[in-house]
Amino acid sequence: MSAASSPAIMDLGWINAHNQSLIFQASATIWPSSTKAETLACLTTIFTARPISKVELYTDSQVTIQGFHHSLCPKYSTIRK
Repeated sequence: MSAASSPAIMDLGWINAHNQSLIFQASATIWPSSTKAETLACLTTIFTARPISKVELYTDSQVTIQGFHHSLCPKYSTIRK
């Protein structure tokens, strides 16, 4: 298999800050992008947290932050179509 035909792979993951033995790691292969990896890391954190948990996410990805803001408050989002 040549490098041109091999799929691009983006890794993503997170660590529980209160219990560092709780980690998650995955890979995304279709349409890889840093925004997709950041978004998937955030979503898997939210999906695996207990319903009564307080989740704090730390990212420097402004696109990811705006995407979550838009999905939670679409009327007040700064993202325009």
